[in-house]
Amino acid sequence: MPDRINSLVGQSKYAGFATSEFRKACKLVEAGILDEAKKLLVDLDSAKLRLQFYATWKEYDRLNALALRPLKDYPKIKKVGKRMPSAAIVREVYERDFWACRWCGTPVIADKPIKAMHKLFPATFYKGTTNDSMHGLMLSSRVSLDHVLPHSFGGTNDIENLVTSCWPCQFGRGNDLIERLGLSDPREREPIPTDWDGCSTLKF
Repeated sequence: MPDRINSLVGQSKYAGFATSEFRKACKLVEAGILDEAKKLLVDLDSAKLRLQFYATWKEYDRLNALALRPLKDYPKIKKVGKRMPSAAIVREVYERDFWACRWCGTPVIADKPIKAMHKLFPATFYKGTTNDSMHGLMLSSRVSLDHVLPHSFGGTNDIENLVTSCWPCQFGRGNDLIERLGLSDPREREPIPTDWDGCSTLKF
């Protein structure tokens, strides 16, 4: 196994741009300028945004093939308590991490504004039943809570075991172990302070 890497794929500059465009669209909605908000969403390249999501699966397959032991050989541990922590803990994690993926560093967007924009513009900011029929921003930049040590291997809901993740990093790794894949521990890298809030404070 080569030297440990920080994430399955690198930070997506286009996803970072797209999240800023999404925030502009939200601000326009707040101001009642719906046509311009809709245009910003239409102009985003969904196919390009999906690339980050699919690239993680390809990289996972590569690292999985390089691993010295298959995941099934690692003993499962009795699951500890509930699968997910309270909403207050989840919010604390996201704010601690400045609403950015602790694996790849890509800024992420809160669930509430994503759902609100989909409700306003269902045909533009679409949410299909498959990855290919979903707006790319939902796949590249939606926030997700990640257990560094997976719940199925005894990982707890203690805040020390939780990090903010983008969907590609979260679902690319799944319930695998970072040491088996040769991934570095994201908690060894301090969150980088920014003024990005995941659009979580917007009200519309």
